[in-house]
Amino acid sequence: MPNWADNSIKLKKTANKSKADFFKYLTVGDEDKQWGIELLNAGVTEIFPYQNYPPLGHPPEYNFNWQSGRTLDSFSIIYITKGKGVFESKTAETIPVSEGSIILLFPGEWHRYKPNKKSGWKEYFVAAKGKVITELLANDFFKKERPILKIGADEKIIELFQYIIS
Repeated sequence: MPNWADNSIKLKKTANKSKADFFKYLTVGDEDKQWGIELLNAGVTEIFPYQNYPPLGHPPEYNFNWQSGRTLDSFSIIYITKGKGVFESKTAETIPVSEGSIILLFPGEWHRYKPNKKSGWKEYFVAAKGKVITELLANDFFKKERPILKIGADEKIIELFQYIIS
């Protein structure tokens, strides 16, 4: 069994308090490492128009601001299901992000992203690392030069994120 501590965080909205966001940050054990893939976190966030981004409550290593951006040691997938915004990274130029976009965050790659103030956005995210992720990245399944995938709206992908979060 994975050694996952329930480090769940439910964040309350400061505006439009229709529902809480949900993030889960997991503790990785030796057995997780033996599998070759370590699930680090998963969650869903809805950013309403003119709401600050990112919302407060994330652990320090995941928090960032637009001015400084950040660099992670894991691979993340962020699926935007509503709204629009912008993404930048060390390798890629400024890229518009819209509903149905997947943002790929690569380990060791400086990046920053944010929703448009007028539209906000809804994002599902998951982060992982380990031998399996390293192999996928080494074999060019995903490329730093193409960090945004436009796949469109897909309920099955949302269901997969919801399954991972649960």
